[in-house]
Amino acid sequence: VGVEISTPFARMKYSEAMEKYGSDKPDMRYSLPLTDVIDLFANTELKVFAEIAKMPHINRIKALNVEGGEKLTRKEIDALTDYVAKFGAKGLAWVKYVEGALNGPVAKFLTDLTSDLTTALQLEDKDLVLFVADTLEVANATLGALRVRLAKELDLIDNNQYNFLWVVDWPMFEWSEEEG
Repeated sequence: VGVEISTPFARMKYSEAMEKYGSDKPDMRYSLPLTDVIDLFANTELKVFAEIAKMPHINRIKALNVEGGEKLTRKEIDALTDYVAKFGAKGLAWVKYVEGALNGPVAKFLTDLTSDLTTALQLEDKDLVLFVADTLEVANATLGALRVRLAKELDLIDNNQYNFLWVVDWPMFEWSEEEG
């Protein structure tokens, strides 16, 4: 009531929505895009990521830059790790970007990638980066769900704002592993 809606609505291809937001109905009231960083991990010392990176036609290593997420505690991040299991993810790697350096459980394996990750993810001081290394479907579903959860928990959603979006060019068929 009394809300003015601008037209025409923005349009986004289905493939872009899935790639950047992990959802066919992305909430556009906040940013938090997903970024494919598999190319950066071809020669990493982080063995799990290196193995995933060997098969980029099947797998993805995707990252979610949570701006200002450094304030999340280890306990809160561990809860996110438990949460991602619902989407088939085998785990959740993370680092915090503080004063130009990466900190966290996998940071020691990523020191050579700090500059590349900073550029690719547009990192700023006190950002939290969450990584999922899995199939494209699992990575998108997992980080897409984390994107929504963190936007709610970090109060990034302006509930008085309306950003309508038409998702277009939906696939007519999807591959079914069961039916081939």
